Amino acid sequence: MSNMERTLSPLAAEVGGVGTEAEGVPTSASSIVDKCLQLDEGLAAAFIRGDIRLLRRAWVLEAPDQHLPYRQVLEERERRGELPLLSPEEAAALLERGDRRIGALTHPWYSPGDPDPVGVKLKILREALSDLTHIEAIFVDYASLFQHPPKGKRTDAENEAFGRALDIMGDVYASAVGTTVLQIKEIPPRPQEFDGELCLFGLKAGVGEAAVREALCRFGEIESCDLAFESSYGIVCFTTHAAALQAKAANGLSELCSGVDTRYNERSYDGRGWCCFESGVSSELLVRLSVAPRMKAELDKLPPKLISLARGRAPEPVELTHSDVWQRVQRVIGTIEQATFTGKGDKEKVPKLYKSYVARVAKVLTSTLALQTALEAEVAVSPMPSVDAPPADTLRLAEGQLLLLPGADARLAGGDGAWLAEVDTSERAARPLFGGDEAELTFDGCSQTAIPWRPDAEEVEASLRRDLPALRALGERVQRLRDKASRQPSEEGLHALGDVSKGVVADAAKLPAVKEAAGEAGSAILTALDAAKAALAAAVELRKAPSRDAAVPDAAALERAEAALRGRMDGLRSSLERLRPEAIAAAAWRVGGTAGARRYAAGQRLVVRDADGAWREAAAEEARPLPTEFGVKPASLHPWSHAPLEMPLDAFEALRAQHTIVLRAQHSHIADALSGRRLDALEQCVAIEVAGGGAELAAVVDARSLATWLHTLHEERLAGEEATRPPATLLTAGPASGKTTLLTQVVVLSLDGELVPILIKVQRLQRRLIESPGVFASAWNWVDAYLRLEHGEASPLYRMLRQAMMARRALLLLDGLDEGGAKREQIERHVDEVLAPQGHVLLATSRPAGIGEARFTSFHRLSLSPLMPEQQEHALVQRVGKAQAAPLLEYVRDRVPID
Repeated sequence: MSNMERTLSPLAAEVGGVGTEAEGVPTSASSIVDKCLQLDEGLAAAFIRGDIRLLRRAWVLEAPDQHLPYRQVLEERERRGELPLLSPEEAAALLERGDRRIGALTHPWYSPGDPDPVGVKLKILREALSDLTHIEAIFVDYASLFQHPPKGKRTDAENEAFGRALDIMGDVYASAVGTTVLQIKEIPPRPQEFDGELCLFGLKAGVGEAAVREALCRFGEIESCDLAFESSYGIVCFTTHAAALQAKAANGLSELCSGVDTRYNERSYDGRGWCCFESGVSSELLVRLSVAPRMKAELDKLPPKLISLARGRAPEPVELTHSDVWQRVQRVIGTIEQATFTGKGDKEKVPKLYKSYVARVAKVLTSTLALQTALEAEVAVSPMPSVDAPPADTLRLAEGQLLLLPGADARLAGGDGAWLAEVDTSERAARPLFGGDEAELTFDGCSQTAIPWRPDAEEVEASLRRDLPALRALGERVQRLRDKASRQPSEEGLHALGDVSKGVVADAAKLPAVKEAAGEAGSAILTALDAAKAALAAAVELRKAPSRDAAVPDAAALERAEAALRGRMDGLRSSLERLRPEAIAAAAWRVGGTAGARRYAAGQRLVVRDADGAWREAAAEEARPLPTEFGVKPASLHPWSHAPLEMPLDAFEALRAQHTIVLRAQHSHIADALSGRRLDALEQCVAIEVAGGGAELAAVVDARSLATWLHTLHEERLAGEEATRPPATLLTAGPASGKTTLLTQVVVLSLDGELVPILIKVQRLQRRLIESPGVFASAWNWVDAYLRLEHGEASPLYRMLRQAMMARRALLLLDGLDEGGAKREQIERHVDEVLAPQGHVLLATSRPAGIGEARFTSFHRLSLSPLMPEQQEHALVQRVGKAQAAPLLEYVRDRVPID
């Protein structure tokens, strides 16, 4: 990405550039809080992980302590039955409420090992809480993050949690609706016991007491020198405090240590780097929202965002003043850079944290400003029409229909692991072909895999049925293999297991219907077996060390080798699962091209696409997939031409028409985070060139041609011809390059076509997945589960969107696969193994480095080209005008580094 492009795409970290997000926005004032909460998703995850803990209000008020303990002490007291901290779940839930019930203390540390050795802050906090009755929990860095204990260091696990917490800590103060910032600027007089004490941070290797005394004795008499006072610093004590101040002010001590300061830090709040950062992010979003009066008015109904605390007076709200965004960002960065830091590396780290937060603010702010636009226009947009949509009929399939029935565990892991079943005589239930409980038929309970698709593959089913007896006969041999793999591994045992597995695979491959599936299983087993043999050999070598040369084996290396062996054996056992008869049969049914074929029981209500392109309601007749009055051959019923009827067609069309109006209002303009202007999504935004798709995508050069091509993929499927590749596309580009803008444009350009666009932020999908795993485990795909949670299962809008997906006439737009957080692996797997094979036209975006490339080999691939300099300049003039564009462009060209 070019340096100027950083500025012109979603808010450059260096300058607070341009926001481009325009997600589907609900049009109610309460949605403002939801939009602001999007910025808190990383913070909520930190709470859930336990990286950050919150003090419980009741404990702060009632505890006998006069000094606040550090986190490890509080957790030890928690283990003994005390309740000083909220649980991770309680903290996340409190943040989710969005009414600023979490107090976030920003304060100067008075000494490096204890931020409040005089005990004044806890007293101020208790006095304030008597007035601030809405505060239910408090963040205090010393108590909320892991600290170095006295004379010790954090454990490795604590260090990892501390690092993650430090990266997200700014969000504690910045949260627009989750937290109230409590600011203490007061610096009490220095206690006498701190007189003369000078801290030496980051002592250089080899520096001893003699060298320290020699270097510092010129400032005054040294009373004592303890270079191991704490793990991160030593202390030199002068007989006078004036001597300590002279040493602090002196230059030329870099040969001793990385920094010096008096042990009692009397520097002002505004002169400290972390305090400037906390103060800056506290008001970042709210100051920017001054361009949206209606939204600001809604947030003003919440308790004050920033409150000043001091001894002897009531808490005082701090007025947040508006300033030009460009000037504000520069002013805050300048203040941070000019301030003083004592922590190693903080001077470089903290400005980057601020810039990173500014970038994330703009992404959410743009959609938040889009909400302002929607709020202003909501009177002109009619509500969803009232429709008559009775519950959908129970699914009924013809007796003998073969189906794949997924398990809940496999679905929750993102996959579609399933067993083969057959519809029984009731036409309402299916029984597994290889034993197991009968399952009631539901649309969500069946795998809806459609690709690969072969329209004339009836022989696949007949062939599979012929091979079933022989396939079942292999079950006992496969079970013996699995039993052997569960034993302690040995060279002889693995060799024998390989020979037996080859024999089983060879016999399975003689069966025509499962030959391909058996071969793939055999290849996976051989690969896993070779890996297990290599891991065993490495472990055996390390075990032999004492007998070979009397040396003691490296315990750590041996443990790593044993762990690697256990992992390889787990992989081998997993590969053997693919050889089970039920697994081979299911795999054969998938690759055979008939998994998406359906034969319905007589009377089953359907929605069907006729030859003229019109959708009609129909009732299936016995042994016929389509009603005869349409004059359509049974073979023409394919996954893209029909679906079980979810709601009456007239209700669907009425809801779709109004939903189109809403989407057009939401996506036709992009609210710019820098200027607050409304930019036309198609005309005012700079066109984005698309590159890297190969010959078949040569005509795709911008959003308009991309939208046309996506609809062409759907038209190709409508013919019902053979399809081995899903109509799925992955578009990659660097951060802040316009991916979200592109999706917004595709939404607008698709509104008049056959496909119903459904735009989903993957970050929000992840949040729903964490909150409601049961819904996702029971849904036929995760987009359906997400929409059900967003709109409600009984919502007509949800049912309309569900019907569109069931008929594969939806355009799925997934924004930010790389933003799946803790669930990224499962989400990527689901997109690759479930959504794409279901045959939906799908466009997903991601950063190139944010995904597992190997997963998406079947996808069409695109990438966004960097904007040309003239395009970047044009975009910047649109947003800030010529007067401000010139100095900003000069700044970006000269000072912003190129990636």
